[in-house]
Amino acid sequence: MTIFLKNKTLFMLITILSISSILVGCVEKNVKADELLPQSIEVMKTLDSYLSDVRVIFTSESNEGGEVNMNAIITYNKEPFAYSNVQEITSTNKSANNPLDKLILSLLAKDGVVYTNNSITGLWIDETDPKLVKEVEDNADLFQNFNIDQFTDLEVISINKNKVTIKATANNSAFLKSLLASFNTETSGYVEMVIDIETKYMESFTYYPEIDDKSGEQNKITIKTKDFNNADEVVIPKEALYEK
Repeated sequence: MTIFLKNKTLFMLITILSISSILVGCVEKNVKADELLPQSIEVMKTLDSYLSDVRVIFTSESNEGGEVNMNAIITYNKEPFAYSNVQEITSTNKSANNPLDKLILSLLAKDGVVYTNNSITGLWIDETDPKLVKEVEDNADLFQNFNIDQFTDLEVISINKNKVTIKATANNSAFLKSLLASFNTETSGYVEMVIDIETKYMESFTYYPEIDDKSGEQNKITIKTKDFNNADEVVIPKEALYEK
């Protein structure tokens, strides 16, 4: 009886594993990069709010052989518009043109006011110029310039549960140029995107640009996004509200 139960249990496990393999196989077979990516792009362009963690690594001759790292936490709310972008920039190489090894920049916008701060002066400055407020609002959404035409050679390189990783070649585009605004370079290289099959949310976007003939881990921009349509409210620091 014990042997029978063991054999029956083993049979059930084998059956479950077989069914799982079949289901996974079906998912892999049915996921097409040229269908999933356009769907994800449309979803990302219509988000009401999100939180993005942006990490940038650059090593190039323009940086005199040093490495520049930028970490930014971005909170975006479409309506009513509110925005927070706090960046920490570090450099491994000091020079006459780059005397600082760390700089923190903050840009917040809410209720028609733009607040800025930097770690050098430590002072908060508020601006109510409608043109400036409009400019910040127009450029705040990371995904507004997303377009399927910006990517070629789409390929599904892995599937982990309901997460699909798509690799593609980057074309010159407004979206990628905005990520490289400080560099005079063409937006060549490749990207890897992790997309949730069910929600179509793009949870991770990694761009490996070629700059000064360097690519791979030497140059990398990673955007990890969460809190889709459920981002926290942007809170303006008290010192920004009361400092004049």
